[in-house]
Amino acid sequence: MQQKFYFIFFYISFLFLQSKAQTGLIVNDPRNFGGTQPGTIEAASFVIKPQGIYASIEMYLTFSARATYFENGHDTVEVIMDFLLPDKSIIYDSWLWIDTLAVKAGIYDRWTASQVYEEIVGRRQDPSILFKNNDGHYELRIFPMAGNESRKVKISYLVPTDWSKNEVSILLPANILNASYKQLHSIDILMPQTEEWGRPYFKGIDNEFADFNDEDGNFWKTTLDIQEYNGKQNLKLYYSSPLENGVYVNRIVQGDSGIYQMVLLSEEIFDIPAPKAKKIVCLLEYVRGNLVSKQELLQQVKEHLLNNFSNQDSFNIILSRFNTNPVSNSWIPADSISIEMIFSQLNASSIVDYSNIPSMLNSAISFIKNNGKHGEVLLIANSETINTLSAAEQLLEDIDLATEGSSITFYIVDFLNFGSGNRYYKDGRYFLANEYFYLNLAQQSNGYFSKYENNNATLQQNLLIMFEEMNAIKGVLDLRTRLESGVCFNRYEIESIDLVFNFTKPILQVGRFKGDFPFIIEANGWIDTTALRATFTLTENEVPISDTLLQEIWSGLRVEYLDQHQSPIREIILQIIDESLRQRVLSRHTAFMALEPGITAEPCFDCIGGNVIVVSDKDLSIEGLSDVRIAPNPFHERVTIVLEFSEMRDLKDFQFMVYNLAGQQVHSFIDVAVGVTNRLELTWDANQNIAPGVYLFVIQTPQGKYTSKLVKL
Repeated sequence: MQQKFYFIFFYISFLFLQSKAQTGLIVNDPRNFGGTQPGTIEAASFVIKPQGIYASIEMYLTFSARATYFENGHDTVEVIMDFLLPDKSIIYDSWLWIDTLAVKAGIYDRWTASQVYEEIVGRRQDPSILFKNNDGHYELRIFPMAGNESRKVKISYLVPTDWSKNEVSILLPANILNASYKQLHSIDILMPQTEEWGRPYFKGIDNEFADFNDEDGNFWKTTLDIQEYNGKQNLKLYYSSPLENGVYVNRIVQGDSGIYQMVLLSEEIFDIPAPKAKKIVCLLEYVRGNLVSKQELLQQVKEHLLNNFSNQDSFNIILSRFNTNPVSNSWIPADSISIEMIFSQLNASSIVDYSNIPSMLNSAISFIKNNGKHGEVLLIANSETINTLSAAEQLLEDIDLATEGSSITFYIVDFLNFGSGNRYYKDGRYFLANEYFYLNLAQQSNGYFSKYENNNATLQQNLLIMFEEMNAIKGVLDLRTRLESGVCFNRYEIESIDLVFNFTKPILQVGRFKGDFPFIIEANGWIDTTALRATFTLTENEVPISDTLLQEIWSGLRVEYLDQHQSPIREIILQIIDESLRQRVLSRHTAFMALEPGITAEPCFDCIGGNVIVVSDKDLSIEGLSDVRIAPNPFHERVTIVLEFSEMRDLKDFQFMVYNLAGQQVHSFIDVAVGVTNRLELTWDANQNIAPGVYLFVIQTPQGKYTSKLVKL
């Protein structure tokens, strides 16, 4: 019994032992313990493929140990990259180049993959391994790399899209490129040409996409100078929105059922009341060196005011300095001319290098109380001075007294990124530096708090989140989808529809369906005293068949739901592992691992070099093998494999074996009485000497090979 539960116990323990990784790229020599050095990305290219509520990003990266002491005399260097992807991203593939051959990674349970990787590192063979950790952090390891050479990988992932009436946008992984020790000069960005999504474009960057045609098809392509986007929109890519009347739906069909994806733009399908005029005081503090410069801080705040405020709104600015008076004695109209004029008078020297948060907050509260008693405060800061419970609680009491008789909401962006402040415990969790003060100030005023964490969530991304919150139109939404003669079920949203719904955000949903069309959408809502109602009936012809990665999207969100919304009990973990292995979507309990050809991975002979790689999966099937049934799978001690052939076959030259992931044979069915038959039943008694993990059942014949995974618990 103890051994049966060891596998699951490992996973439950592992979840609590994971540490949050930082975005970074290092190289080391794990066999000689020579310390670590910063790694370099020598080349990078992104292939973008819109998929609807997600976009696929194929990321090609080439790593080196250039300009480190590993560059000479080391041939066992390991590359380790820790990186962050946006929330709800789904990694669905990984490739490793071995010499000139691209090898597709297999997906295995994490425990087994880790064991195999460590064993192979000792044998100096070629693996890469890709893990998912907590909170959107990922870890890629590659071994070996000669110190004076390079290694190339491809990581394919799905990233959630942001929809508006006329355009769709995604964030490209700029934080990964910033991890390179030696800065890249340029990157290639490609997107297939389709009528549905149009020509892609950037904002604030003077780079146009041009026609690019090769044997793989027609693409839009641009080569982007890294300096051109540095400090701009963090490589946010835009393309056309195919919404019609605020609705976009397509599907894949699986027999009499299938999977659909849907986009609803609330502001298009509902008659939403006009938002109230906004009044905001921006408090800007900058106390020490940071990945963000003072000038960039000012530039980003200006851009967000220009993009999110209108002529009916108002603003003011308070800077961290000895005199914390607002830049104006009255509210400033938030039109583009006024915003440009105010920020033209500010520069890096306008903000001093010390913290003055209490004085800034007092000035903001006094200004709002003297100018209508209603407004919002946006504090953007990176100090650590309110870093004890006593200081935070005293300041919270003072602010509560100072705001009495007024209506003031506090929004806070903490872009402290070094994490060297005081760490303390309160209410069942740890807080760092000013975090306890910020969190409670936002909560007690019904505001919002966001932090710049471990160099991963950029200031730009935090400001995007914050201005979305400030622009939010909150209410209640009830959304239902169904078929006229059938059902929709197992629905997942990119952002869940909570008790309080933000009607300025698009609804991005994927779900399963069974039955006959039409497809019916019923949406009902309530904002203040206004009732909202919308119904759409779409015929089968109005819900086109999609050639997208919809199965991976649905499976990725299901794995996310199981992992985040359920206790890490044995049954749930097994469900996650099963869905992850069957659909090739990465979870915290699985890993992608690419090994040398002939061990566990099949090489891609159809892959080509360059910026676009076309992958062809080849099944080495056996002629006449019509069905393979494995039960139970996963199994504890015994597994039965039933082979059925479409006609009588002579099996005298067939070999039936079981291998581990290191390519070692662990069992051979040598006692099988083979002959002429159309059905064969094999049983493997995996005794206590067989460790839990993933194994490969292999049929070898003179004409071909068949391989299937076995999972022992």
